[in-house]
Amino acid sequence: MTKLLFKYLSSRTGSGKTYSLLKVIKPGSRNVIATPRKAVSREIAAMFKDAGFSVKLITGKDGKDDDENSYSNCTKAFRDAIKADDHEIIIVDHSVAMKKISGTENYDLYIDEEPKIEKTVKLKSSLQIVQSILLSLFPDDIISDSHLYYKMTYTREIADLLSTFDDDEAFVPSQKLLELSQFMKSADYEVVIRGSSLKAYKEALKNDPETVKDMKLRFQVVMQPSVLSGYKSVTIMSAGFERSETYFAWHKKVDFVENDEMKPFLRSLPEGQKGLVHILYLSDELDTWADYKRLGYQDFLNRVAMAFDAAFPNTPHIYCVKKAKDEDGNAITPYTWLHDQTGLSQRLDPSAKGINGFQHINVAIHLTPINPATYVYNFKREFFEMQSEDVKMAVSYAAQYQFASRTSYRDYSSTSHVTIIVLDQRSAMALHEMFGEACAGEPEFFDIGLEELQSEKPKAMTV
Repeated sequence: MTKLLFKYLSSRTGSGKTYSLLKVIKPGSRNVIATPRKAVSREIAAMFKDAGFSVKLITGKDGKDDDENSYSNCTKAFRDAIKADDHEIIIVDHSVAMKKISGTENYDLYIDEEPKIEKTVKLKSSLQIVQSILLSLFPDDIISDSHLYYKMTYTREIADLLSTFDDDEAFVPSQKLLELSQFMKSADYEVVIRGSSLKAYKEALKNDPETVKDMKLRFQVVMQPSVLSGYKSVTIMSAGFERSETYFAWHKKVDFVENDEMKPFLRSLPEGQKGLVHILYLSDELDTWADYKRLGYQDFLNRVAMAFDAAFPNTPHIYCVKKAKDEDGNAITPYTWLHDQTGLSQRLDPSAKGINGFQHINVAIHLTPINPATYVYNFKREFFEMQSEDVKMAVSYAAQYQFASRTSYRDYSSTSHVTIIVLDQRSAMALHEMFGEACAGEPEFFDIGLEELQSEKPKAMTV
């Protein structure tokens, strides 16, 4: 199998990866820029318009800040823009650019920030149509635990099953099942189910059918790099790309090479910003939601807020806390941050990828445990062949790094000291590695007065 060739641009946050596009995109060329957020799309559109390029901006309607560039069907708008072929720059969301659209063979694709290429689809195993599909694909009773994942293949029999509608509601395909079938049908996606889950399901169906109604089946859907094969070229711009999930998932099918044309335009860390980043951590080891739920998350947040105020009185900061949900994933009374009423704090998304506008802030407090569910963690480790530390880096530490980088660290003219507070020591050490020469020494323990947070008694920064 011939490998695809994709380019990448990997460097620290704030090094000008996006701005380097202005140096390499030529007038008269055809380009698609894919971004993770509407605000980022608008910023890039303004940048290229100011430089004299013809720009087509396509954003989704959300009922909040829609304008003349907002569309209810972004894919159609993108397809129309490609067909019209009258703009040098087309800017769309990741999800729109990463579809096969005819006519893109003359367009260079630039993906700003790492895209999401994997998702989980959950189905009720008690549905008769789900049972019929699995039995048609896997009639053999011998399902091996050692065969980690089984591929879901779209067949004529499945097509017939999905077209079957009768008076029994159980036979009406759900939206999730229809979505899954579309992924199965496409050569640009791979759908798999864990062997042990399939084995447990089939054994329950055979020996104790009553237990099946309480089971849920999880299917992992992975976008294949072939979905981007219609573009003239592909460049992914992301901090730490060589340790990203996309790299691990695709490297067997893609030759990744650095974009040597863009690389010379990246900015190195100014001398005046070296040694300005201070990293503090709140716990020696506690880094999971289970840990902080057991500890009492709201009480923990209150203690952090009070300790922070004592150590850094009246200090503006960005922060994140976990979204409050019940066991079924429904939103409940949100967790609170004591500084919300002071006007000093600004809550951001836990990854804050691509968000700008906070370069005047010198403190970032990341209080959200970011760990994938066990089944997701195992999937990334087994299917993508990632080491445990690679999964942590790609999921947890990368998000914390993006969040912490929203501060004055991004401002090249700033010589202010930056303080980053994270939950645990391992996260702090990972950030210390990622910020590199910007750091002002080893991470320190920030004592908020909870003995449960310490396994030993390190030298601590106390209030």
